[in-house]
Amino acid sequence: MLKGKMPRSPFHKMLEIAEDKSEKYGKLAALEKLNREQKQAVLHDKGPAAVIAGPGTGKTHTLCCRIAYLIQEQGVPPEKILAVTFTNKAAQEMRKRLEEMLPGKTKLSGLSVSTFHAFGYRILKKHSEHLGRSKHFSILDDEERIILIRDLFGLKQKNAATTAKSIKDIKQSFKLPGEINDVHIFSLFESYEDKLKESDLFDLDDCLYRPLFLFSQTPSVLSLYKNRYCHVLVDEFQDINSAQYQMIKKLMPEQDASLYIIGDPDQAIYGFRGSDVRFMTDFLKDHPTASLYKLKQSFRCSDLILRASGKMINNAAHEEDMLIGLHRGVKINLAENTTDKSEAEFVARKIEDIIGGLRFFSMDSDISEGNEKEDINSLSDFAVLCRIKEQMKAIEKALNDHSIPFQKVGETPFFREEPIRSVIDILRFSLNQENLFLKQSLIKRKVIKAKNISSLPDITKNKSTTKSVQTIIDRFFFRQKEEAEDSFKRLLNMTEKFGENTEEFMKYISLGSGADTYDPSLECVTLMTLHAAKGLEFPCVFITGCEEGILPYSLFPSHKSDIKEERRLLYVGMTRAEKYLYLTYAKKRYIQGKHMEPRRSRFLDAIEEELIKKIHSKPFQEKNSQMKLFS
Repeated sequence: MLKGKMPRSPFHKMLEIAEDKSEKYGKLAALEKLNREQKQAVLHDKGPAAVIAGPGTGKTHTLCCRIAYLIQEQGVPPEKILAVTFTNKAAQEMRKRLEEMLPGKTKLSGLSVSTFHAFGYRILKKHSEHLGRSKHFSILDDEERIILIRDLFGLKQKNAATTAKSIKDIKQSFKLPGEINDVHIFSLFESYEDKLKESDLFDLDDCLYRPLFLFSQTPSVLSLYKNRYCHVLVDEFQDINSAQYQMIKKLMPEQDASLYIIGDPDQAIYGFRGSDVRFMTDFLKDHPTASLYKLKQSFRCSDLILRASGKMINNAAHEEDMLIGLHRGVKINLAENTTDKSEAEFVARKIEDIIGGLRFFSMDSDISEGNEKEDINSLSDFAVLCRIKEQMKAIEKALNDHSIPFQKVGETPFFREEPIRSVIDILRFSLNQENLFLKQSLIKRKVIKAKNISSLPDITKNKSTTKSVQTIIDRFFFRQKEEAEDSFKRLLNMTEKFGENTEEFMKYISLGSGADTYDPSLECVTLMTLHAAKGLEFPCVFITGCEEGILPYSLFPSHKSDIKEERRLLYVGMTRAEKYLYLTYAKKRYIQGKHMEPRRSRFLDAIEEELIKKIHSKPFQEKNSQMKLFS
């Protein structure tokens, strides 16, 4: 067990709750449903503000109420407000809620709600000629960047990936070319940038890097955006990187600017892609007059889940920092399994049992507990979370063996996997024939024959996005129609809301993340990585692989994980659970070509015994015939 009090973070030491202004609101109906702390945050008077919002405390609702309050009660024109978040799905959810709070098309006209990358993309579109690109430029994703670098410099795949990371780091930290000290990297960077320009391309990081570069080189362009926005609100502030922070400072340089941030330092889990929780404390240094608010009531988790998950993070030992749950809740299940196959079987059988699907031999099973069916109404109420995608193989097999439908969500969206990737690439090229890199890639990968390239522009001519995609599938992927039917159907469903605006669909695809592909309406279990689960909630959650080497991750000596971030990652995973939480581990595991006999994760040792119900699952035995609930 961990003993003694853990030190509080610098941000928590500086946190003081601002004065109560809860009686000063006007007629905005949404404010009447807020609790005292939420009202304080929404009714913030003027100047900078930081809101600390733990899991389930109504962060998105509070942020939307703040925007609605500015528009309806303070009379701020919507076009003067910029709200920034991290996923397309989150941006869409915010706009949907605002439309419900402020019905009427004109009330939100001109309001900017988008991701950082989408905001930067709009700047690139508007000023593409300043950067040597056409209006129809394409966005290169991370995988394509590696391929371009490999082919451009004649490197092996591993060396190309290393070079790509160096370039990515330069852009995410916003280093201008003259600030690159390594002469070799500088030369590679310049050649890479020339190739992008020649091919009418930007890479994904250019969505921030190039607008910042433009702001630095062209003050008139910066003034255009500085003068437009008088209120900037940033969601998930703990996840921003250096370039994103620089963007905020460019737009809101004054110490007393109306900059409103909301986030939670305890949920900072994206260090691997350049995010740094220190920007949350830097905000206070850059804005010493900022008002500080804290939301303490979780409307999602039980007290027991909050108490157990709190042991993962630094401020857990301080009573005043603990979130308040909706109810006491039930104990957390800690399941020991002999192997990874046994673990996967345990998860599948448990889901089958809870949902009501008892197989003929499960009546005497040690994992049959009918009382856990309370508040579980659908397969979509279950989430199975993994630290790394390699864990999913055994779980997928177990779910398939039990005929339990599931959707798989990871950091990599399904539309970047074959054959969907190739469908999208043909669509991209049909919109921009100047993309020579994509042209060569399509031919080299044998997605399309060189003689058919000239006919591609006709695919999108006078057609809706859905019809264009259907045409591509019919013409070039007819042999894969049956095998990839579900993926094609999923892609076509995604296109429907874009009508004939195929360029807008391509923007959505280019800037999308794995989390954007999660569909809550599907009647199935959700299988996803811990990172992709951020921002979601489920009545019942399984976190698998709670073992040394996986959580915290350290399977390879070259990969040094940040232990504090790994703790926060488990905290995020545990707080996805509304009512039931299972933490599982295996005594033997085969993963990434290794046979392992790991000990259970040190993180589990921090949870008090009184909060846990221990389960020892039965060894996995392959059965030749099983009755299936969902077959």
